[in-house]
Order: sequence, then structure tokens, then C-alpha cells
Amino acid sequence: MKGSNPLGWWARQISVALILVASLSTAEAQAPPSNSPPSTPTPAGLLLPAFRVEGGLLRVVVPRGSLRLRPSPDEQVRVSGRLAAGQRLRLAPTVEGMALRLLDEGRFPEAEAILLVEVPALVSLAVDVDNARLDLEAVGGDRLTVHGGGQNLRVKSPARRVVVRTLSGNLALQLTGEMLNIDSVSGAVDLDAAVSGVEVDVQSVSGDVVIRTPSPGPLRAASVSGAVTIAAGQGEAPVSIETVSGDIDVRLPDPFAAVIRLEPGRNLVDLRGGLLTSAGGGIEVGAGRWPLRLATVSGRLTVRRAGTVLLVSVRPMD
Repeated sequence: MKGSNPLGWWARQISVALILVASLSTAEAQAPPSNSPPSTPTPAGLLLPAFRVEGGLLRVVVPRGSLRLRPSPDEQVRVSGRLAAGQRLRLAPTVEGMALRLLDEGRFPEAEAILLVEVPALVSLAVDVDNARLDLEAVGGDRLTVHGGGQNLRVKSPARRVVVRTLSGNLALQLTGEMLNIDSVSGAVDLDAAVSGVEVDVQSVSGDVVIRTPSPGPLRAASVSGAVTIAAGQGEAPVSIETVSGDIDVRLPDPFAAVIRLEPGRNLVDLRGGLLTSAGGGIEVGAGRWPLRLATVSGRLTVRRAGTVLLVSVRPMD
């Protein structure tokens, strides 16, 4: 064509192709712009086209607001709910799968996103909710990782391996996996580990810890100033509970057989029900050898059998 510029024509075609490729790899949903805080957030509905997770891991990042995670009816992920002005969702591929992020400009701090993400049951999850509330149920795949901040977290998951870490938010956990690792700074931890033989490791600084399990595998619970309460059925794997100043309360069934090893710190121990310290330094209950280690510096130690106190430590001043 007379006066045409072939190089310019090809440059335009390449630009169009690059735009198409970018749109396939990254999807984005954005709330309508507003010059003032919205009185009503974006109406509920599908915020992104349904998509599949290639690679097996979905990472969900929601800095504030509320997030619910539920099972999907098929093999696709669906994202619904509502966004406030200044918020948008970004979906992008990762090495392990896909990443879904809520981007928040923070123009209106009182406006929060409310999200429902439906996920296939076999997809593993990495969830970072920072200062958002989390309600997760019946999803998690093979591994589930949750990082929280100052809001309460509810997690009910069958994931085989679970890691939950939070700062000050309380944790309500119902887990049926094989390996559970829970870490809290000041938030309370309430854990139902419903499977026999589960491996549990719970650490807290000042938050109280409650663990219920029918028959523990290796179990370790440690706290600085928070109280630790364990309610467990008969087991065989080692159980170790440690605090600095937090009280320890162990609730066991009747009958049970174990060897209890105490490190009561500055406290005196009152043995009841005919219990005696063996030559090896342990307290034998029944004929079993289930090792229970209870260690504290200044906290009170209590062991109960079906509600009856078997041993209790008291401070010298009590």
C-alpha cells in the first residue's frame, strides 16, 4: 500500500498479541471507582471467571475483611462476594499453581471485602489473612498452611499436613490430619485433633492452649505464660508438655497406664490415690509405659483420671 509502514504495522500486531497473552495469564476484578466511601459495597456475585488450579496449590492472600473457604461442586475454583472501592482481585499463575490476591489501596479503612472462595477438595491451600477473619471448612487437600494476624481464625480441615501460625487472633481448630503444627503468640488455641495417632506440635507465648485427642501420637505442647490443658485417651507415643509460668492440666481416661515424669520447678507435688514415685523417678500408673513428661518452672501441675485428681503440685507458699 502506498505510504504504508510495514515495520509500524508489525509493531502494532505484536503489541496486540502481548496484550492477549497477558489477559490469559492474569485475571483481575475491581470494584467500581468512587470519590467517596461507598454506603453499599459491590453487590454479591461472581467476581472472577471460574478457573482450575494446575499444579495443585492455591495461594489466597486477603489482608483485611473476611474470607470463607468452602468445597467446590466440581474441579474449578469460584470466587464470589463483594469488594469495596479501591479493592480488586488479581489472579496469576505460580510455580506451584495459582495465586489469588486481594489488592487494597486502603482509601476507606472502614470498607471491607467479603469473599467466598470455593475450592476443589484435593487442592492444597496456602492462606495468608493478615488482619482478616477466616472461616475455612472441608478443604485443604494434602497440605494446608494458614498465616494469620490479629483476627480470629476457624479452621475445620481434613488436610493431612496442617501448619497454622498467628499473632493475637484466637484459633478454633478441628483437624483430622496426620501432622499438625500450631504456633500462636498471644491468641488462645482450641484444638480438636480427632484422629488417633496424630502428631501434634503446639507452641504459644501467652495464649492458653487446649488440646483434645482420642489417642495421641507424638505430642508436644509448649507455652511461656499460657495455661495448657490436654484431654487425651490412652496412647503409647511420647507426650511432652512444658511451660514457664503457665499451669498444666492433664485429663486422662479411666483406666489408663503410663509413666509420668514430673519437672515441677519450685513447686511441691502431692500424690494421691496411692501413687508412688518409682526407683527410676517416674510415677507409674497401671502397668503401661506410656511416657508423659510434664515440666514447668512455676506453674501448677494437675493430672486427673476421669475427673479425679491423681496428683497436683502446689507452690510452697500455698
